[in-house]
Amino acid sequence: MDESMRAQIETHLSHLDGLIQRGRQIRERLRKSGTNPAVMAETRAWQEHCGTTINQLSGGSKAHWLARSFSNAFLMRTADGRAAEAVPPEEIVKRLVEALCKRVEDLGLRVDVRRESDYLTEFTVYTTALSMNYLMRGKFIHP
Repeated sequence: MDESMRAQIETHLSHLDGLIQRGRQIRERLRKSGTNPAVMAETRAWQEHCGTTINQLSGGSKAHWLARSFSNAFLMRTADGRAAEAVPPEEIVKRLVEALCKRVEDLGLRVDVRRESDYLTEFTVYTTALSMNYLMRGKFIHP
């Protein structure tokens, strides 16, 4: 893996780790202080920061799986499937942190550096297949 790609991955991983850690801190503060205006303002700022990051990582597409996951973290449902009207802020923060953690896992951003050549080979195979799909079908994934 070239240094440029490695630096990009490390930057994104570090940024996501920072958002996850900050979200956990905010959730704890919400538990302790309830709807304290200062904590609520901090929560909103963190949520906006998460939204901006998700937008960047998903290429600005609302249909991207990462953007949908972020939106679903905000949508709480009642037992009968209707949208919940009042949700504790700490529950939303919890769901956003879980979504970020899951995406870090799903993306495989944590790897064993001793197996770098194996991962690079897999990456090359996948990107070649995606490129060929795009060239042949005009889209990356065949439904």
